[in-house]
Amino acid sequence: MLIPLAALFAAIDRRGPLAPRSVALEAAAGLVVATPIRASAPVPARARARRAGFAVASLDLIGATPETPAELAKRPTAVLAGETLAEGADATLDPAWAYDETPFAAIAAPALGRARVWPGRICRRARFGEAGDSLTPARLLTLAAAGVQTVEVAAPAFRIGGPAQPTRLFLAATLRDLDAVPPRRAKRPISTFASTAAFLRGWRWSRARPPWRSTAGARASRSPDPEAGAGALAILCL
Repeated sequence: MLIPLAALFAAIDRRGPLAPRSVALEAAAGLVVATPIRASAPVPARARARRAGFAVASLDLIGATPETPAELAKRPTAVLAGETLAEGADATLDPAWAYDETPFAAIAAPALGRARVWPGRICRRARFGEAGDSLTPARLLTLAAAGVQTVEVAAPAFRIGGPAQPTRLFLAATLRDLDAVPPRRAKRPISTFASTAAFLRGWRWSRARPPWRSTAGARASRSPDPEAGAGALAILCL
């Protein structure tokens, strides 16, 4: 039975939103944030390297020059970008500015202190999502890196069922435009490799089906997510 469009919107307005519900991060893909999401702890918890090199204490290199390098009694630990700095280290020294010999000699490099990320530099009680934001793969990656385990999401007030008729398609599109129906997801879980790749790239599959089931008539298209960089920033602590 067809009803006027004004009557349809009036019925939706009378129904109103349902109370938010808490879901695990693994089940939140594609849902809508109901309440602001805050970091549960500082990220990173300890200082991390922004680039590969040697983890050193900046005080040990004061006054070092190519003519008078600073000699360190103990060879510093080599670190990769994103790794936690050793105890007592607060900077990363580029290998090009060091003589890896015995004793280890280091030359003070420009901008030495900017080669590390202090504890809590990426987030300290920062917000990772506002009400109305969609939980994209990149945002979920950021939340997981920040230690968030559950999120409050909006519960849909309407759900469309029945055969695919023109009226049903119109109602589904209208309610989806009002964030009343969550996006459809694959019936079977995607493999660990595929889901990890989707998180890191921030790509969205155009159809709700695992990639190995794609056919010539239902090809999956991908488009870069601009928020993917934020997720990589949090997980690598760069």
